[in-house]
Amino acid sequence: MMFIENNLEAYMQEMDIRIFIGKALFEIFLDSSFLNNNSNRLPYGPRHDHSLYEIHLVKSGNGVITVDNEKLEICPGSVFLIAPGVYHEIERDPQQHLERYTIKFRYSIFENNQMQDFFPEGEIEEIMNAFKDLNYYTFIDDNMIIPIIQTIREELEERSIGYYSKIQSYFMQIIINILRSMAGKDAMEYDMPNRSIYDRRCMIIDDFFENYYDMNVTVKDLCNVLHVSQKQLNRILMENYKLTFKQKVVEKRIEVAKSLLRHTDLSIVEITNNLGYISETNFCSLFKRKVGVAPNAFRVKHLCDMSRIS
Repeated sequence: MMFIENNLEAYMQEMDIRIFIGKALFEIFLDSSFLNNNSNRLPYGPRHDHSLYEIHLVKSGNGVITVDNEKLEICPGSVFLIAPGVYHEIERDPQQHLERYTIKFRYSIFENNQMQDFFPEGEIEEIMNAFKDLNYYTFIDDNMIIPIIQTIREELEERSIGYYSKIQSYFMQIIINILRSMAGKDAMEYDMPNRSIYDRRCMIIDDFFENYYDMNVTVKDLCNVLHVSQKQLNRILMENYKLTFKQKVVEKRIEVAKSLLRHTDLSIVEITNNLGYISETNFCSLFKRKVGVAPNAFRVKHLCDMSRIS
């Protein structure tokens, strides 16, 4: 067990955890206290400072932390955020076992970070203002952060697929929870970023095919909705669907036909009409060409498959 913990500790200390919040890059540093959450065996930690921001999260135990010259009580749930260059020391109650987690971080600003285009500028300013002129901040955690840390520890131990991304998101939650405590519960007013014209067009196209597949729509109709030329529309459709307008309409109608054949008792004539086709013969011919069997054969096969399952 000690071998596993030592290996995990070495792995954890080498792990490069970086989080972008808008144009602010947060770099997270972990040490052995994050893994075993034990305090020093000594009743006090010598007065010291750091070049990084430091977060102390107390799981259990009591004591006193002196930040600059101010003594602050340590109790279960205490959270202390201490700025770089601020001297502090911890005195634990010798009668109690002090369990705490320590997280260190620093942040830097990247003005040309493309991620900031998708992030509210007002929120970035609020976050940066929270750190401005900070010496220290303390509050009692309402059982929000410790469970997140325990989940991070589990992710570090298990290392399942996507664990790095999950760890990033959990550390972001910890930082945001602390910032929210610092800022209070007042609602923040700032503009949310808007979707690009390109993104909105994609959503409009999806809605168009979803709602009008059964009508005699043309490529010109969709061009008018999007206010683009036919050439532009063809490029957009090929980029997103790898299909032309006509191919996309046919694909949508065939998929709806399959669903109706599986889940309803509608006749082939009724399905033909529901899809916007006039000729049952043309629809059946098209369906067989695309699916490989005629509509009636497709329905019979589905019923047989379902009877075998049941």
